[in-house]
Amino acid sequence: MSMIIAAMPAHNEDERIAKVVLGAKKHVDKVVVVDDGSTDATVEIAEALGALVVRHEENRGYGAALRTCFETARELDADMMVILDPDGQHDPKWRIAGMKVLNLFTRLHGVETTDSQSGYRAYSRRAIEKIPITVRYDIENTSSR
Repeated sequence: MSMIIAAMPAHNEDERIAKVVLGAKKHVDKVVVVDDGSTDATVEIAEALGALVVRHEENRGYGAALRTCFETARELDADMMVILDPDGQHDPKWRIAGMKVLNLFTRLHGVETTDSQSGYRAYSRRAIEKIPITVRYDIENTSSR
């Protein structure tokens, strides 16, 4: 049986994380919140809503939180991982429709891509296993290499 997870790096997102966790739970097998040293109620809210919370005791930055997302996906033996921002800026349905339009404009300018914008990404099991994640923000630029 395959496992699809939604993972979100989070830092002090208690005002918005509930909506994102609840929305993601409808579409995936497990929601993972990587709490990057939050000092608000982010952890308590995410746990109360059934998310698996992995904590950084202190804020290490977005790159370190992404690395923890990948490490957790490997530990869970996930077949697919979708990275979401916990602030609610990504609605999966509108994101797909919007990307088709944005990709069309990008192709018209000579660039072939399936995701011309950053922020909302999905990774297969192969990608989860193979992409090296460093503490830097490198994952954002892997598609341009």
